[in-house]
Amino acid sequence: MVVASHAVTIARPIPDVFRFVGEQFFEHATQWSPQTIQLKKTAPGPMGVGTTGYEVQMLDGKQFERHFAIREWKQFNRIRLVSMEDMDKERYQCTYTFEPSGSGTRVTVEIELDRNTPKFKFLRPVAERELRKETEMRVGTMLKRAVERALIALPTQKDSGVFPYMAAM
Repeated sequence: MVVASHAVTIARPIPDVFRFVGEQFFEHATQWSPQTIQLKKTAPGPMGVGTTGYEVQMLDGKQFERHFAIREWKQFNRIRLVSMEDMDKERYQCTYTFEPSGSGTRVTVEIELDRNTPKFKFLRPVAERELRKETEMRVGTMLKRAVERALIALPTQKDSGVFPYMAAM
């Protein structure tokens, strides 16, 4: 299994960051995951444990499809997405943890990946290095930039109770 994690501090309070990253995951995740070419929610209802999704990623010129489910949802604290593919074929999980950091939020993203193929096992050191590099870029640069661009000029929930970046319902 290959594991990579990276943390970043975002200059917004936890409720704002959690709403953008967690509650609006399907609307915003492609902003910090450029290899994701398709992402959709496949279960009705609000985000939480049991919500399912479908993702298509382009990696090294090949498309990889993944069905996943939210297996852990602790509002303003932690979200864990887990692959629903055949465990003999692939194991994948991605965990987002939200912690206070001064007046901002520290977001840690941890990705665990294991593909049960001889090529993956043989190339594990390369895969580990690439996953670590990709996680640092996605979280350290793209996630931080996406959240701060969307939220930095807006009042916090406490200030207004309104989130202008949310899609009108």
